[in-house]
Amino acid sequence: MLDAGGGDAADAAPIDGEAFAEGGALPPAEAERLHALGAGSGCSTVTQPDLSLVQRGMLSSDSADRGWAYLAVEKLARCPGLLDRQFVDAVFSQMLAAAGSADLERARFAARGLGALSSYTDLLVANQVSQAYGLAVASLASSDIEVRGIGLGLLGELLRQLDAAQMYEAFQLLFAEFEAWDQSYSGSWNEFAAMVIAPESTPELRFQSSSVRVLLESCRYVQDPSQAAAAYLVVVSAMNQGKLEVFALPAVAGLGRVLPEPERSQAVDSIIAALSSQTAWYSVGSGIIRPANYANDALLIIEPWLDRAEIQRRLALEVPRILAETAAFPYTQDGQVLGVSLPRIAEGTLLTDAGLRAGDVLVKMNGTPVDGMPTLIGLWTRLQSESRLRAEVLRDGQPVTLAVDIR
Repeated sequence: MLDAGGGDAADAAPIDGEAFAEGGALPPAEAERLHALGAGSGCSTVTQPDLSLVQRGMLSSDSADRGWAYLAVEKLARCPGLLDRQFVDAVFSQMLAAAGSADLERARFAARGLGALSSYTDLLVANQVSQAYGLAVASLASSDIEVRGIGLGLLGELLRQLDAAQMYEAFQLLFAEFEAWDQSYSGSWNEFAAMVIAPESTPELRFQSSSVRVLLESCRYVQDPSQAAAAYLVVVSAMNQGKLEVFALPAVAGLGRVLPEPERSQAVDSIIAALSSQTAWYSVGSGIIRPANYANDALLIIEPWLDRAEIQRRLALEVPRILAETAAFPYTQDGQVLGVSLPRIAEGTLLTDAGLRAGDVLVKMNGTPVDGMPTLIGLWTRLQSESRLRAEVLRDGQPVTLAVDIR
């Protein structure tokens, strides 16, 4: 059994099978409903009794009930505004204990639920993040590759919630895993990816693949310049060798935020080079994707600021275009306005420079719910004096946060 590390909730929560048997098995109708919630029945169908059902499911004597309850948390966390702190506090200790269970399936499902709470909500308090982080680190130290994989997945979901000290330690661990892979593998990324999904693939290969992707994601949160400089050299070298491809560009950009010169300028140059690449097209299934999209995203990460005077100048020029070329409609669920849908956006304007894309649903600006264009326009007077704009959007149904500094 893994120790979650440094948390009284983990100590207080029983972690053996009998501890979860206090409520008995759920009645068939409730078990079926819990199954639907865990499979993703849709945010609009969830009711308050469903949240109580999830809590009871975690106390069921039936392992399937418990598993579906953890998966339900994973799905419900993706529904904007559905869960609250009271719910999270009620389930956190049980989920943390289950994520450290010797029952790997139970641990995996519970860790996924905890990860979703971290990635899609801001409901975990610092102590809960620390306990989940402690469990992730302890799991990574296990000799069991499956347990290590569970810890790696949880750590990847916690990245945006970690404090500076935790982020430093996490990056060291992830970078060590990446270097071990880089030194042991000499082929291309496509060859490696094919090995990972092949029928004869191993847990070790799947863990390596996940560790590469989590390391690249962590580059967007690294804060220490020395860590960024070391990782930049290794990541760019791997890209030059074909071990990594353009999907690594946002990682380069993330490192570029804290890199000293001249490495920072070199990072920008490599991203711009990708934008102009003549071989930047490749196919996935029946669709065509241009990896330059990764480069565009990367540039937004590495240069996430706008000049206040320049904003005023551009607004005077661009407002007519924005009004003429941007489509905005109320976004509703169950008759409630949750934001403003933007199916069409004027490209090359302040809107796209700030990170918005066609198809986004703007939910909040600097914490204020946006229930229509009048609200958004009314916010502008207050936002003009802010030094940082933070937009919460839904992109392809998933919550995304955009942040831009104004200087």
